[in-house]
Amino acid sequence: MKQSILILFVFLGCISADVIYSENFNSRASWSTNGTYTTWVWSNISSIIQDDYTPDMIYDCPQLSCWSTPIPYEGMHQASVTSPSINASGFVNLSVSFDVVWDTETSWDGANFAYSTNQGATWTVVGIPSWNDTIDWWYNQWDGPNDPNAPLEALAWTGQTYGWSGRQNEGTRGRDGNFSSPGWVHAYHVLPRILNDVPEIQFQFNFGSDGTGWADGFAFDNFELSGASTRPKTSSMSSSEASGTRSTGDVSSAWKMAASMIMTLIFVFFL
Repeated sequence: MKQSILILFVFLGCISADVIYSENFNSRASWSTNGTYTTWVWSNISSIIQDDYTPDMIYDCPQLSCWSTPIPYEGMHQASVTSPSINASGFVNLSVSFDVVWDTETSWDGANFAYSTNQGATWTVVGIPSWNDTIDWWYNQWDGPNDPNAPLEALAWTGQTYGWSGRQNEGTRGRDGNFSSPGWVHAYHVLPRILNDVPEIQFQFNFGSDGTGWADGFAFDNFELSGASTRPKTSSMSSSEASGTRSTGDVSSAWKMAASMIMTLIFVFFL
């Protein structure tokens, strides 16, 4: 057992936490829109709110600009915002984080997040609802065993019927999930191991709405992809690898990686 722990310490010492790609969307940054009623907007939110509409939750971006649905959004909305291709070769234990805000027709309209490793030929929706609404803010609606919520049918075109959904004052916090976000929140999720050391990954935010009912919509900002480097550090990622910003030794990523290391050590200790 002691030998196993020693080997693990040596291995962990060879890797480091890095921000692989980050984007604050103060520029459009090569993210693109597609789908039916492709009305995602890259802008300052206050400039796109319709004159005769008073929003419930979504007022402005955390910084200069962000991606948002129209406010209010349209019915029969099936559209996506897609990242450029990101090179994650030489990185493992990937995670994503970003700021999100939502206010949608509960259990009918909403958003989710997906990845592709084949240039967008197929997409896989990331994760399931976590219910940890003060920890990682990852989805709050789904159609699961013993769950009282109706599936988000407006997202069925993405391959899954769960995501972020809910309108202000339509429910209570917790298991039923019928609520909008309390303003902008920071979502975080560990990505599947299949994405370790992949040279080409794209990410996609999807939004769907049915033909009736509307609300503010959904918006996101400050996207970040992090991972543990398995190769010597370099000062920066070239523009040909990704159009965002990469930094080495990122502090926020480091503490998340440290927590993961501690849990691994605990597991090994009790083997």
